[in-house]
Amino acid sequence: MDKVSFTQMKDGTNEEYEFLTAHEIDHTRGTADRLLKALVDLDESLSGYQITRLGHSLQSASRAWRDGADVDWVVSALLHDIGDIYAPYNHDEYAAAILKPFVREQCTWCIETYGDFQMLYYGHHLDGFDQHKRERHRGHIYFDDCATFCERWDQASFDPDYDDLPLSFFAPMVREVFDRAPYNSDVVQPGHRAPLRMRPLRPFGSRNRSKARLTARITYYAPSARLGICNEKENIVRRARSTRGPPNRRCLRETGPLLTRAVIGSPACTATPETAILVKQSLRLLSRFKYPITPMAKLCITGGEELVNATSP
Repeated sequence: MDKVSFTQMKDGTNEEYEFLTAHEIDHTRGTADRLLKALVDLDESLSGYQITRLGHSLQSASRAWRDGADVDWVVSALLHDIGDIYAPYNHDEYAAAILKPFVREQCTWCIETYGDFQMLYYGHHLDGFDQHKRERHRGHIYFDDCATFCERWDQASFDPDYDDLPLSFFAPMVREVFDRAPYNSDVVQPGHRAPLRMRPLRPFGSRNRSKARLTARITYYAPSARLGICNEKENIVRRARSTRGPPNRRCLRETGPLLTRAVIGSPACTATPETAILVKQSLRLLSRFKYPITPMAKLCITGGEELVNATSP
């Protein structure tokens, strides 16, 4: 069957609706790629700011990532303005509707209501706008989360000099989120609040440790583990955090940047027997994880394996 025969839904048969259901499920597998394409279209969206809407979206997600936020927060920050082209007057609700089946309720609520919270920054400059519109949400369990989202990631993300991470960096995260089963209770987690910012880690060398205990910044988020990349103050800096599950940071501190550089193809990563030893130790640590390895971690593991292979006799 290529297409149904009915012209009114009430005339459809069981076979036709089973065909349509299977066809629609197959179509949903391309959701992430269609959203990534829609983000590119934002480059031609609302003008007048110092950066485009795509630049703003990337900057918001970059700030979320560098704050140590988990994948739900990062993808929500990336897509929060996805509706600018097609729903300019309620693009927050538009974005929330897209995210709702696949991310935490916390993130969905914040994206749905952040337009009210943003009024705090410009409402007093315009007639007919309520600067304190967010107060209608005061007392909600996610009020403070939305306020932080706006303060740190949205209203601050119009800086043309900020070092944005590219869309290709976030693409694996978008695919991971939209590959989830929709409305999975383990994902939606009503009432659960995941932190937007993780506490700063001690700088390397802040404790006396033997070489075997030097820190590799392995990143966790529930229920998965991932490796992270950060471009602040140095070109490549490892980040880590632990939300749920046992933190495990006992690995060589040099391994994280080596894996990361291998993934992005930086010439700073030299394939030598010494670096291969460091990478092998990190891969051994990763193999002990009991949590599913996410696409971003898989990329880093693949890069590390390639680095090891490059030094093999």
